[in-house]
Parts: sequence; C-alpha cells; structure tokens
Amino acid sequence: MSVSTILDRIISRKKQAKLSAADAYLSLVRSVANGDERDADEAAEIIDDVGKDASQFEIDVSTMVERFALAERLRKRVEVERELPELKTKLEESQRALSDAAKKLQPAIDVAFTRLQDAENQMLSSLNLEAKMSETCLDESLLTRERELLAQRMEVMQKRTPLVQDLDYAKQYLRTCSSTVESLVRAKKNESHPDHQDLRHWRRELNSQQPIVNQLSRAVAELDAALTPITNELFQISREKLAP
Repeated sequence: MSVSTILDRIISRKKQAKLSAADAYLSLVRSVANGDERDADEAAEIIDDVGKDASQFEIDVSTMVERFALAERLRKRVEVERELPELKTKLEESQRALSDAAKKLQPAIDVAFTRLQDAENQMLSSLNLEAKMSETCLDESLLTRERELLAQRMEVMQKRTPLVQDLDYAKQYLRTCSSTVESLVRAKKNESHPDHQDLRHWRRELNSQQPIVNQLSRAVAELDAALTPITNELFQISREKLAP
C-alpha cells in the first residue's frame, strides 16, 4: 500500500470523524432548543469535539429556537396556501349566490319602492285637505255651535290667564318665604343671628302665603275643569266638519 493511499484514508477518516462530531453537535443543539433533557457530561464532550465554547453553544441554541419558530410559521403558511383555492372558490360561490338572490328580489324591491314613493306623494298632496273641508263646511247648526263654544272658551281663558300669572307669582314668593325661613332657622341654631325678628316676620309671610297659593290653585283648577268639556266638544265638531 502506497503512502498516498494511507494519507488519503487518514484524511477521509478525519473528515468522517469531523462530520460525525458536527452531526452530534447539531442533534444536541436541536434537543436543547426543543427543551429535551441531555446528559451534561455528554453534552460538554460533544461541544468540545467540535471546538466550540459555552458562549457559542448558547448562541447556536438561541438560533435553533428561532428556527423552530420560523419553521412553525412556515408550516402554517403552507397549510393556508393549501386552503386558498378552496376559500376563493367558496367566496366566488357566495358572491354568485348573492348576485342571483339580488336579481330575484330586485323586482319586488322596485315595486315596494315605487309604492312607497306614491304613498308619500299622496300624503304630501293631501296635507291641507282637512283645513279645506273645515273651511267649506255648510252645516250651519254645527258652525253656530262651534262659534258658541269658541266664545265660551275665550271667556274662560280671559279669566284663567291673570289667575295663572298670579298663581305663578304666589308660588315663587312662597318658595322665597320657605327658603328664607330655613336659612334663618339654621342661623339661629348656629347662634350667628341673635335677632329673631326677621324669622318671625318670614314665618308670618309663609303662613299667610300658603292659603293664597291654595286658593289660586283651586280657582285655576275649576277653570281647567270648565275648559275640558268645551275642548272635547270642539274636537268632536272638528271631526264632524270633515263629513261632506
């Protein structure tokens, strides 16, 4: 056997040993990145066989963790790519179904839209019909009764308006009396207002104002009660005037 042949075999064996050590190192990196348990001494020997230190090993493990994550994303992308044709087909089918349904419903939609427009136009053109019917009423007895009721309502309203104004003023003054008395009572409790003459005055005002409010309220209520039948009959007449 020649020297060159021996040298070739030595080089081949070294290459094979180097490749075997690299394969063992790669397997170690993958298992550690995957979270598998490995013997520490064996791992140290494998790392030493490839001529790397702990820092390089840590970097390689971190890189492998990242590669695992990238591989998982790639796997999911491949799955999505496989689903794309089916998803596109379903979308096209749904769009065709929607288009077919719209074509079927369009005539009914057009009819409904036209009827709605006609109804709205008819309503707009007939808004003043009631006023015209009321203005052209020929029932003299009905018109006479309406005039009588309007005169009665006017008479009641002329009495009611000043009473309501007086009642509003009386209520406002009553609130003023009440709040003033409450304020003076608090001041008396705190002994910050030794003169109680004001308190007696406002209590007298409060006591005298309450009957006035009650009397005005009753008077307004009586007039409101008188207005109710007049209002009801006027409404009834307004409906009867719509008859030809």
